Amino acid sequence: MKVITGKKLVDTLRELSDNAKQRIWVASPYIGTLRNICCILGDVLLVRSKVDVRLITDIEVLTSFCYDTIERFNVRGTIKSLRGLHAKIYIIDNKSIITSANLTGTAFSRRYETAVLLSSNEVNEIIDLYNRWWTTKAALIPQDRMERLSKQKDNRESHEDREGKGLPKLWELPPVPSRFSSRQVSSYKFRDYKIFLHKYQHLAKTYLKEQRLDPNMPLYLEFDAFLDYLYHYDTKPSRKYGKNKGVPLLKPRVLGEEDKNREIKKYVPKFSDSVGRGNDISFRMLASKRIRKILNPKNIKHLTRSSVREVINQLNCMKSFNLNKARFLNPRNNDLSNIKAAWEFLLHGNEGLIDRMIECDLSLRYFGTSSIQELIGFYYPEEYPIRNSNSNAGLRFLGCNVSMQ
Repeated sequence: MKVITGKKLVDTLRELSDNAKQRIWVASPYIGTLRNICCILGDVLLVRSKVDVRLITDIEVLTSFCYDTIERFNVRGTIKSLRGLHAKIYIIDNKSIITSANLTGTAFSRRYETAVLLSSNEVNEIIDLYNRWWTTKAALIPQDRMERLSKQKDNRESHEDREGKGLPKLWELPPVPSRFSSRQVSSYKFRDYKIFLHKYQHLAKTYLKEQRLDPNMPLYLEFDAFLDYLYHYDTKPSRKYGKNKGVPLLKPRVLGEEDKNREIKKYVPKFSDSVGRGNDISFRMLASKRIRKILNPKNIKHLTRSSVREVINQLNCMKSFNLNKARFLNPRNNDLSNIKAAWEFLLHGNEGLIDRMIECDLSLRYFGTSSIQELIGFYYPEEYPIRNSNSNAGLRFLGCNVSMQ
């Protein structure tokens, strides 16, 4: 056991985190900004790896954390909440730091904190304690609670960081990881995907109660056709809730559950009638089958320029923006090997879905958020919806607060 304090404390924690191979487990009631946490823990929240990332905090104290950091922990690892948590524990592989310092920039650069560093032959007891809390005391945070937390005012920094602004800086934090800026921008693009998915699932189930035009078509594909109808047909009711050039973006409608049900019930027969009059919705099934064949684990290893073009031709967003399509397909912008690697990791990687989407966004040029989320939806139509500007506008029209990205 070794006592550490001052700048040596944060430098030791950063060094251990940078070299982590197995786990980074944290318990802290206060959570600071993502930038500061990346200075303290390195790029573990930014890059894919096999390191097991866990966080125990107390979400009941609404002023205790920065939401962006909580969301990033949720993407990269797993978060649980433990009411009344006061301990500050950092377990990295087979070493541990037990300290007075919360996971905030203020604690590690403006306060006089101290800690004990436990070596590998001293750490078993604290690992067992953390595991007991994790398995028997702490609870996963429900998705609807995460959504409410995202809307909470003053959630961009913790109370400790706000209070600590008046304290003099004692020493600098370690440098921000080189990948922070680009990764942060990409992470922001997918910041509300889990909320979108939760809302989409709920509305699709509501739609299912009213009708099912094609039982052989995955529900999400049929519901995508319904949202497309709201954007392109009838009076185009959802279009004004999307991005329109020269027009300010309207806020999502505020609808209760009964109002949402009523709106879906109102447009379902009109959508059905449009299909009967020639609105083709079957192309989604054909596109999905083609993409799944080209990009299955075996065939994706033998991807060609021709098959890449065929996949791109199935994506709605690429059909709408031919210039983007041409730029993506230009070999000077995206090498075939890069496309193959990015798509293989996106569709068949072992990391969490949002991490895979972020990595794809960073790896390919002119293959943006809609392209990524459409490809996911077409390849896994039973699990994930197609997300693009039409579906975003549709959800906003139906009373769901999702971003237009």
